[in-house]
Amino acid sequence: MGIEAAARSFGLDFVPLASERYELIVPARSPLLPEFLELISVGEFTRAVSALGGYDLKECGRVRSIR
Repeated sequence: MGIEAAARSFGLDFVPLASERYELIVPARSPLLPEFLELISVGEFTRAVSALGGYDLKECGRVRSIR
């Protein structure tokens, strides 16, 4: 069991069995949050992550409130 990015790096085939969603939780008032959101929304970041394989970036940068 592993992730597609690791399989690709070793030239292995990959069969996806499940998907997982990861979320980053930060304080809403964090002064670095706007900078971080800008960083992960630029083409350079999304191209680099997409090139790894196996990552779905559709929700990347989406801000949700848990209040």
